[in-house]
Amino acid sequence: LLADDGGHPAVRTGADRLTLTPVAELGLGLGEGGAALTVLPLIQSALLLASAAGPATVYTVDSQDVLADPDTIRA
Repeated sequence: LLADDGGHPAVRTGADRLTLTPVAELGLGLGEGGAALTVLPLIQSALLLASAAGPATVYTVDSQDVLADPDTIRA
């Protein structure tokens, strides 16, 4: 998780290598985790909303069931 690259070329290069994208492009460049502290309430709110929605229903289909009956889907 990358809060912001702060406009630093080395951080951008590292993020590219690790395939990280900034949560927000704030351009603070303060250091000392300033961007992380700024983005923290956003992450906390997103987690709270996701947990209130409940678990997602995952549907599975077994290959044996599909061969026997294509309408067989279990929740």
